[in-house]
Amino acid sequence: GFYAKLWEYAIETSSVLQLNPQILRTASGETIKIPRATAHPAAGAVTEGVAITASDPTLGSVNSTVTKEGWLTQFTTELLTDSGVDLEGYLARQVGRSLGNAVGAAAVTAAIAAASAGVTAGNGIGAVTSFGTQSTEGEGADFLIGLYYSVIAPYRNSSSCGWLMSDPTAAVARKLKSADGVYAWQPATVAGEPDMILGKKVLTDTTVADAAISAKSVLFGDWSSLVVRLAGGFRFERSDDFAFDADMTTFRAVARHGTVSIDANALKSFVHAAS
Repeated sequence: GFYAKLWEYAIETSSVLQLNPQILRTASGETIKIPRATAHPAAGAVTEGVAITASDPTLGSVNSTVTKEGWLTQFTTELLTDSGVDLEGYLARQVGRSLGNAVGAAAVTAAIAAASAGVTAGNGIGAVTSFGTQSTEGEGADFLIGLYYSVIAPYRNSSSCGWLMSDPTAAVARKLKSADGVYAWQPATVAGEPDMILGKKVLTDTTVADAAISAKSVLFGDWSSLVVRLAGGFRFERSDDFAFDADMTTFRAVARHGTVSIDANALKSFVHAAS
């Protein structure tokens, strides 16, 4: 029961985990190689009687490594026995949020590094710290449309396709509208469901950069191109001996994790102007 609660809270904490990246569970944490596609094969027209031109995918590999995250807290015996507090639920929330934040932040950092520029704002158009002027051709919501179509259809059609940005950026993006007053941002019609931009879910995460000079402030694409690795699962342990002299009980949690991108084409970013 505790493990289920902890993972549930981790999911709630990390936006990128809600975008359905691949989860790879390994028993140990040694470096492993994961295949990575950098270019896909393409079919072409063939004339009768003429040899078909070869078209091969470009494949490489990426090293998957893990880092270690730890969390520790202590309670007095009096608090454990006398308080009547649901300490299991409290610890599930605290541990889940702490480890979920750590796993999620690392995943977003990997996504930012992997995402190539889908749209870059031109210099001098007021898009250094914004999306330019809404309702202006080539600016405002047009940037989001351009970013949307910078990702090819097979990735856009994935159930793991979506938008990720920071809260301050979302506050700006939510106000963008066309000349006829139609907002690009579509609020959810069902409680608990994410909002949409161009029919794709949009989530926020503090790890994504706010709008700034040359910043990648919006990520869009197929998040299943990320492999979030959990080595050995989450460990949650209790010791009644560590702080024996103080009559305290110690709880600790440990996670080993790492994230890599396995497809160089799946995620794109909006990059703000340099001046």
